[in-house]
This record gives sequence, C-alpha cells and structure tokens, in this order.
Amino acid sequence: MGGTRRFMGMIGLLIGGGALGLALAGQPSDHSSEVADALFIAELNEDSAESAPQQQVVNGWVARDLMEIQTRQLDDLSAAVDRTQWLLGGIALLLGVVALTTALDGRRDAATSTTVGLQTVATPPPLTEPATD
Repeated sequence: MGGTRRFMGMIGLLIGGGALGLALAGQPSDHSSEVADALFIAELNEDSAESAPQQQVVNGWVARDLMEIQTRQLDDLSAAVDRTQWLLGGIALLLGVVALTTALDGRRDAATSTTVGLQTVATPPPLTEPATD
C-alpha cells in the first residue's frame, strides 16, 4: 500500500514539475533582424553623410541603436537565468519532498512489521484500554 501511495505521489510530483517548467518556459528572442535594420539605416545615413562630422554623428547613432539592442538582449538573458534558477529550485524542492516521504514511509513500514527468520510478519495494532466514563 505504501508503494502505491509513493508511486502516485511521484506521478503527482512529475506532473507538478512539468507544469512548473511550462509556466516558467519562455521563448528566446531573436534580435538579428533589429541588428540588420540598425546597420542598414546606418549604411543609408553613411551614404548621405558628406563630411567627417556628419559621419561621426551617423556612427554615434548606430552605436546608440546597437547598444539599445544589446541592452534588450541582456534583459532577455537575465530573465532566462531567473527562469532557470526558479526551475532548479522547484526541482530541488520536489526531490526533497520525495526523499522525505520515502524516509517517512520506510520508517512507518519498519514500525508496523517484524522480521521472523527470513519472513516479515505484520505486527498487530496495539491494544487500547476501553474508555471509562
């Protein structure tokens, strides 16, 4: 009976862990099109720049645009790390619950059975005295 309960508990923990993983999963962002757009605009502006100061301004704009994209990439990476930490914490918690319930179930099984030779015999429940009024 304890094995069936433990098995059902593990199934429940697996379902809970899967739900946690799905809840924390996110799609990675692809910023390559944004980089291509920024470089394309920079190239167009570079072609229209006629002097060194105008080229410096164009380079400043493209640097600003690329730094903005890098900031978004770092934000996405930070969110992914946070999701991973939460998922690993959830897995550790679920494993702790499995270990605790297994230990408690083993202790209960040991308390309710007695080994006689090579055969395990169930111990009857303790006798209780009738309640007096």
